[in-house]
Amino acid sequence: MRDLFNTDYVVYDKGNDHILRWETSGDMIVFGDKEEAVENCYRNEDVIRCTELSAHHKKELINQINNKVMTEMEQEKRASLHADVMLRRALDLRTKDNVLIAEFMDLRNTGMSIYEESDYKYHKSWDWLIPVVQKIEAECEGVPQELIDLSLYSNLREVYWAVVEFINQLNK
Repeated sequence: MRDLFNTDYVVYDKGNDHILRWETSGDMIVFGDKEEAVENCYRNEDVIRCTELSAHHKKELINQINNKVMTEMEQEKRASLHADVMLRRALDLRTKDNVLIAEFMDLRNTGMSIYEESDYKYHKSWDWLIPVVQKIEAECEGVPQELIDLSLYSNLREVYWAVVEFINQLNK
């Protein structure tokens, strides 16, 4: 829960017991700069510190602030959940692609069958990926089109995705 600060101001119409609000949301407008608040005053309005509001206005403003904080926390929570779902999908796809490469490499007959699918490291190790590129080059009697655009300066991720694309095309 957030408290009100001496450095926050509102525009207040004492005669009508009214605080300046946003038209769209109806929320009280809180200014962090007194001069900015003064610029938004009409003749019958004054700028006052939020801490000087009447009890019912303080309560309303604290609720408004806390609701905004809760809304922001809920949005962060949703964003975190979305990121978690996207990460799981990416991990599932990566596992699927690593299995695709392992099947192409016929991993069962290479003596590497001790690995679980989740242990395949084609996506993050040149030591795993280079033998795949070498096998592709050997079986295709040269470099296939999918790998031609790659250079010695390509990063592992680019080569990985090119290998996956090549194997997918080969399996069609």
